[in-house]
Parts: sequence; C-alpha cells; structure tokens
Amino acid sequence: MPDESIRELMAEMMAYGAFPGAVLMVSGVDGTVVEEAVGRLTYDSSSGETTTRTIYELASVTKVFVAILVLRLIADGQFTFDTEIGNLLHGIPTDLGRATVRDLLQHTSGLPSLPDLNVEYDNSTQLRGAIERVSLESNPGLRVCYSSLNYMFLGWIVERITSEKLEDFLGRIILDPLGLSGLSFKPRAEEVYRIAPTEYSRRRGRVICGEVHDETASLFPTPCGHTGLFASAPDLLRFAEALLPGHSSILPSHLAGMLFSSFTPAPEISRTMAFVMNDPEFGKWSVPTFSHIGFTGSSVFLVPSLGISAVLLSNRVYPTRRNERITYARQTIHQCLADTLVDAGKRL
Repeated sequence: MPDESIRELMAEMMAYGAFPGAVLMVSGVDGTVVEEAVGRLTYDSSSGETTTRTIYELASVTKVFVAILVLRLIADGQFTFDTEIGNLLHGIPTDLGRATVRDLLQHTSGLPSLPDLNVEYDNSTQLRGAIERVSLESNPGLRVCYSSLNYMFLGWIVERITSEKLEDFLGRIILDPLGLSGLSFKPRAEEVYRIAPTEYSRRRGRVICGEVHDETASLFPTPCGHTGLFASAPDLLRFAEALLPGHSSILPSHLAGMLFSSFTPAPEISRTMAFVMNDPEFGKWSVPTFSHIGFTGSSVFLVPSLGISAVLLSNRVYPTRRNERITYARQTIHQCLADTLVDAGKRL
C-alpha cells in the first residue's frame, strides 16, 4: 500500500472529527506493511503528538485476552465449554447458573447488555452482588446478546479457578511469553505523558487518563474481565499476530482454531470463541475476517487466510462518548486495506 494514501485517509478521518489522534498498524506474512500515526493526544494543539508509542485504553478488546485465558484453562482440563457457571461460582441464581462457559464466551448466556448498575452502587461488594442477581432476558443458548457481563463472569471464573489475580494470570500466560511488557491494566506513572486520555467523567470529576474508562469496572479494586487493558499499537499487533493459525504458542491448535470458527451462524451475529466474523463495520472482504472493537475507539482485525493482522487505536471518546464517527472511519480505513492489500486472493 502506498504510504501516502493511507496517511491521507487517516488525516481525513481526523479532520472529519472521528478522533483527535489515531494509530494504524498492519502486518502480513512478510512483516509490518502499514505503520501510521496521526494527530495529537487531544484536540488541544499544545498536547503531545500521537506516535506508535502512544498508549490507548483497549476497552472491550480486553475480552479477546480473557477469552484466550479461558481457552487455556480448558486446555489444561480445569473445566469444559459445557461446564455450567453454577459449578464454578458460588451463589449464582439457578437460571444463570445453567448457562455454560461456552455461553459466556459467545454472548449466548441470556444476560442483558451491561446495565447502569454503577449509578446505584458505590461499593464493589454490593455491585458484584447486584450483577450476580441480574435477570436473564432469555434462556441460555437461545440467542446472541452482546453483554460485558459475560466477560465479568469469565474474569471471576479465571480468578476462582487459578487462585490468582486476573492481571497476574494474564501476565504469566500471555504477556510474559509474548514479550508484551508494555501491555497492562495499569500503566506505570512514568508513562503518563504518552497515554491518550478518554472521556470527562462527571462521577470522577476529571478527564480519565491512565485508569479504566468503564464506570462499572472503575468501582472494583482490581481489574475486571470485560475491559481496562492499556497498550500501544506494536504490542497489540504482536498479540494479534500470535493468534493467527500456525503462530499461536499460547494455545493448542484445536483450541486456537476455535478463534476462527463460527459457532453462532446467521441469522444471529456470527461469533467465534473470541471474535465477530465478517463484521461489516470493517468493510467488505472477499475472504472471512475476524474482529473485535472497543468502546474507547480501539479495534483488532484479522484475516487468517491472507496472514493479515491490523490494529486501529484511537481515543474517539475524548472528550465525550457522544462522538460516534469512529464507525464510519473504521469502515473506511479497513475498506481501504481490503482494496489495496488483497491482490487476487494472494497472501501478502
């Protein structure tokens, strides 16, 4: 891809107001083929410039990491896809207790979208109790309903089974083996100058920077399974590359393959054990694609048959989540990748 075309497109999306700054990195079988950073950390002309070293909060892209941890525990025989939640967590109501690990991974548990329980509770113990008592909108296994609650429960299951904090198990299983030292739930204080801020929080009375954006997660003293990881584009791209078939060193091949197999076919949203398959928000491709987005403006995108990995990081919620132009920007940028990187179905 000509550097000028993607650079101009990124600048155009910034001028459109999709984000104050963003980083796009794309790799193929021969290494990195796109590496672009545009804009600044905020819309203030005096703020720092965006670079590939800029750290962004990944928001729900965190779920992909937690899915890998759960698959690893399955590989180690700690439980199965069909193990019911009630057998892994104590005190879960009967209806939710019948949902399985598979249901949580695929968002088919029947749990509703994350309710605004954080406005009713300021104590994490009370909040967790309320989350555990949330009524299902449908019986488990019947339909797809994307809900961060599924991955909150998966995070708690990981901690319950391993007797480790989520961030410690993540470090041991994924971050350390892949050399992702710059990826964490809590960036170091000395890194604050290169962290892109997210939204102004009325509840916290400040612009959020270097701490979890999600209001529910912010009420817990330790990280939750649905959000909150921070990373620069190179680290996230290295993680994405490690998931491609034949590249995974953190999962056995039969489970790694489940990342790229649809288990909730049409008319439902087509989901794998970690990704959405063929999401139109990433443009039209002639081959299967797999992706996950984050509320703050992050995304990870994979085209296994072509050996393509792509990450787009931005802080589109700065200074307010009401800015939803990232949807058009994400689609436009990835359509450009489809149009220019794919040559008669050949690998890069």
